[in-house]
Amino acid sequence: MEGLIITPMRIVHFIFGDQLMASHPLLRGYDPSCHRVAMGEVVGEASRPPMHKKKLVLFFSAMRHFQNMLLNSGVDCEYVRITEPHVPETFAQRLTQLHDKEQFQRLVIMRPGDVRVQKEVEVWASHHDVHLEVVEDEHFFATPGDFASFASERKSVLLEHFYRRLRKKFDILMDGDQPLGGQWNFDHDNRKSFGKAGPPLIASPIVFSPDDITKEVMQEVEDKFSSHPGSTNNFDYPVTQADAQRALDDFLNHRLMDYGTYQDAMAIGHAYLFHARISAVMNLHLLDPRACIAGAVSRLEQGAPLNAVEGFVRQVLGWREFVRGVYFHNMPEYLSANELEAHEDIPAGLWGGDTPMRCVSESMTHVLDHSYTHHIERLMVLGLYGLLYGVAPDKMHDWHMAMYADAIDWVSAPNVIGMSQYADGGYLASKPYCASGAYIDRMSDYCKNCEFNPKQAIGPTACPMTTLYWDFLLKHEARLKPNNRMGMQLKNLARKSDDDRAIIAKQADDWRARSV
Repeated sequence: MEGLIITPMRIVHFIFGDQLMASHPLLRGYDPSCHRVAMGEVVGEASRPPMHKKKLVLFFSAMRHFQNMLLNSGVDCEYVRITEPHVPETFAQRLTQLHDKEQFQRLVIMRPGDVRVQKEVEVWASHHDVHLEVVEDEHFFATPGDFASFASERKSVLLEHFYRRLRKKFDILMDGDQPLGGQWNFDHDNRKSFGKAGPPLIASPIVFSPDDITKEVMQEVEDKFSSHPGSTNNFDYPVTQADAQRALDDFLNHRLMDYGTYQDAMAIGHAYLFHARISAVMNLHLLDPRACIAGAVSRLEQGAPLNAVEGFVRQVLGWREFVRGVYFHNMPEYLSANELEAHEDIPAGLWGGDTPMRCVSESMTHVLDHSYTHHIERLMVLGLYGLLYGVAPDKMHDWHMAMYADAIDWVSAPNVIGMSQYADGGYLASKPYCASGAYIDRMSDYCKNCEFNPKQAIGPTACPMTTLYWDFLLKHEARLKPNNRMGMQLKNLARKSDDDRAIIAKQADDWRARSV
């Protein structure tokens, strides 16, 4: 009909808070006449479980900076802050707010890093008769479909096989069809402790002082989430893509050289050592993993040792991609896995309560101060404590999600439920990562300043980690016997007398009763 104005169909592109990538697929072909880009700070996501205050500041500040970047580039972004009167409790509520205002017929999202969130959006879209389109997350090297294809070709999935597959596909650290340096993995060279001399002089990570946006968020978080763990004091994470790149360059220039050799070491008063502290900004998509890998590989020409570069590449291209594949391939059932039938609550020491265990208290100081510890403190101190203590794996996962700035569901669930707690029965890790206090003594200086003796399992000065280690083996001896990799540990257990076994079990139960 002549003169009729046809209104374009409204399409909402919703961007989640961990998808702050520079070249976002949802921004391609943006047309303000029919597209609406939207974001939102969701109270429920910040509160269940109660997130560390620094994690909340990181998320909300990075999101607000991202919104400003969109506005400055001509993209109108509908945004809701936690301080607004009708701040949503859930993503579904946020979408309802948008739908009431925009009456859109199509919703486009990039695959969330949490299958629960995607399910919530799917249910909402179905209820509101809105067509939902989910596009793949281009931040990663591999899609969930790539991993499913890999898994379908073999009886068991191993990181090493997936890692080699990606190295070949993307021609990273390759010499023709062979790995650079003649071997795929230099992990054996990456386990040195600092010894009695302690760590050398290490350049601390670059500090990012809060700007006005971040300062405002810090105050809002302290006001609205006052009971949450941690503090906003001394917040110094990068919250923009430019600063995330500066953090990467700082690591490559000052700590990569020794990163490989001392990757597993720990030391009192050192939260970061030679580690990069870029996992959080990478998981928020502020930093492209391709830039991380290219930057590290380029340092080979400047004299960086291959074991350091390969160790870093293995974390980014290997482990990070592998655990994401495991997550999407096994969810949602993965969250309920509990192979070892563990049912204990989180001990008070893991929430920052007083504990005489120096290894736990030191690691928790890093968590509370920075919402961070490097991977060995996570796995072989705090994760180990949860495993030996018998914490329910879903509770351990919730704890990890709450306390760590870089914890997104896709990375947290496999690392905690599979790697740390062995709750998936060996799907991710071929054996439980169980060890006594002797391992911590070997890799750190924590034990020399502790009232407990890591070599003792029985008695008033026995190390609780050592007591719980032997108790763990006692409890699961029959279950672990078929595992060839547990043979040596179970042989050592077999040497324990019946009296010692009974005393160990009693002392372990007494320690749990103290909830420390």
